[in-house]
Amino acid sequence: MRSLLSELNLSGLPLHLSAHSGGGKTVARLLSTDLQVNRISLYDALYSQTEKESVARWYGKVQGKMRLSSVREMSPNRYMKELIQDLGLEVQTSREILRGIPYEIQRGRRLIHQIRPVGPEGSLKAHYQVVTESWE
Repeated sequence: MRSLLSELNLSGLPLHLSAHSGGGKTVARLLSTDLQVNRISLYDALYSQTEKESVARWYGKVQGKMRLSSVREMSPNRYMKELIQDLGLEVQTSREILRGIPYEIQRGRRLIHQIRPVGPEGSLKAHYQVVTESWE
């Protein structure tokens, strides 16, 4: 992977990594390189303790921003909630309707975690309703 990254000459650019589902494994690998990642967005993308720990290390050493989106009853939600607890992040929780779907929203200084329930619209539908973001 390092040779590909060298060929792309990305080492000096601030990057926003975004992944859905199994893409969390690739994001975890990229976070362990010398890339300057300043933002990550993970949509149901943490499926292991190793991936969670990689994201936690990145968040602890970089002053980047993190967006997490998960479906309440799926395993990535557990890892995302554990990540927030492990990092000791203070969050404010609210409930919002985003494009017709009810979400629980947890906001911290550099974090947004959007949790949607399984519902009639189905849990396998991508989080395309919430991919736009704004930070104050």
